[in-house]
Parts: sequence; C-alpha cells; structure tokens
Amino acid sequence: MELCLRINRGLIETSHGVHPCPAFIGCYHEKFGTLCYTNAGHTPGLLRDRSGIVQLGSTGLPLGLFSHATCEAPTVGLEKDAALLLFSRGVIESKGHMGHSTEDFGLERVQQLFQAAPAQRFCGGALCLHS
Repeated sequence: MELCLRINRGLIETSHGVHPCPAFIGCYHEKFGTLCYTNAGHTPGLLRDRSGIVQLGSTGLPLGLFSHATCEAPTVGLEKDAALLLFSRGVIESKGHMGHSTEDFGLERVQQLFQAAPAQRFCGGALCLHS
C-alpha cells in the first residue's frame, strides 16, 4: 500500500496535475507462494490454478487522480503450477479477431484462451508469473 501511495503521489507531482493511470502492482513472495497486489482501475489480473480462473479485480481508483487515495492490497496464495496473466484494456477491446470484426475480443475470450493453453504461450505479449 505504501508503494501504491508513493507512485500515486509521484504521478501527480511529475505531471503537475491529475492524470488517470490504471495500474496493477504486485509483489510475489516466492518462498511462501503468495501474491500481494493492488489493482488501481486496471483490467483484472487472471489467476489460473487447478480449480480454474479467478479474476483479481479492481481494489481502488486509478492512480494519479487524488493525492491521498488509498488502495486495498489483498494477498492471495498461489499453488504449484498456478499462473498469473496481466494484459491491457487494448487486448479485450481489440476488434477483428477470430472472425468477429465488429465485436470486442472480450475478457471472456481471454479467459477461455488462458484456461485452454499452457501458460508459457502467453508470456511473450503479457506478464506471466508461475509459482
């Protein structure tokens, strides 16, 4: 939470005003297999394990809006072979993929692809964290 607050204030000071900046900030503890994160108005992170996919949704407002805004920082456990996928809003809003030229690609399709494919396939264009 301290890191989120410092980044938020730094954005406001550097830009000399208010500029929304969605962000997903996480700290993975390798020894304990835990992820402490904050999602400041970013697309949800997708956490995949044997039981399926869980969305790590927004825990606060985008950074850069209010100097004293706080974000919650929940902690989740990652079992062996779990994977975390982070992606921009542009991925889910892109058009013209898979024969759907006028429709957004969508979060549901991202989840379906992430569930079906080995996590390593996603690491080229997105951030993946494997426990």
